[in-house]
Amino acid sequence: SAATSVNANNATITGTAEANSFVQIFSDANNNGLIDGADAVVGSQQLTGGATSYSISVPLTQNAANNFTIRVTDAAANQSTLSDVPTITEDSTAPNAPTVVEVSPDPRTTAVTTPIAINFGESVTGLDITDFTLTRNGNPVTLTAAMLTGGGSSYSLDLSTVTGNEGQYELTLKSSGTGIVDAAGNELSVGTTETWTFISVTTTTTGPTPTVADTGQ
Repeated sequence: SAATSVNANNATITGTAEANSFVQIFSDANNNGLIDGADAVVGSQQLTGGATSYSISVPLTQNAANNFTIRVTDAAANQSTLSDVPTITEDSTAPNAPTVVEVSPDPRTTAVTTPIAINFGESVTGLDITDFTLTRNGNPVTLTAAMLTGGGSSYSLDLSTVTGNEGQYELTLKSSGTGIVDAAGNELSVGTTETWTFISVTTTTTGPTPTVADTGQ
């Protein structure tokens, strides 16, 4: 198995061992694969009746990497070498609000042709175009799924086709109901907003200045 992230007080470690063995799980504070220092038994199970499968619940330190080792003692009191359990990271912290790269220049005289970068502090899933709203002068602007690209912790939003009219724009990532979660299942609970202004520029053409002929008077 691979390292995992969970939002829980306990984790269940499962596996197989020789029939009727005694299985112990130890904490491994320095993750060196040994039993040393303050490492202690955090869970155990005596297999009986010829059983070879174990399932042991162990407590997790909150918002931290948790490491464990397993030792099996058979019915003849022979002890196995230690087995390492892939790191279990307890994560009960919701993702922070993402960083949205500011639209520049602002004010501006053209559409936003450079995709807007949206960066989360960690990998998330569940982000889609319905999690955003865009308004111009307070009126909703339609967004389509093709405008959003990316994955993991980095995304981009291409608004080049919907920001070419003058006005005050406001792009918002909603703070709730988005379904955006991190690897441990913690849901995003804070949004973010970016605003900018499109100003039309009127060019005035000035004709040549007339000249008056000298009449000699």
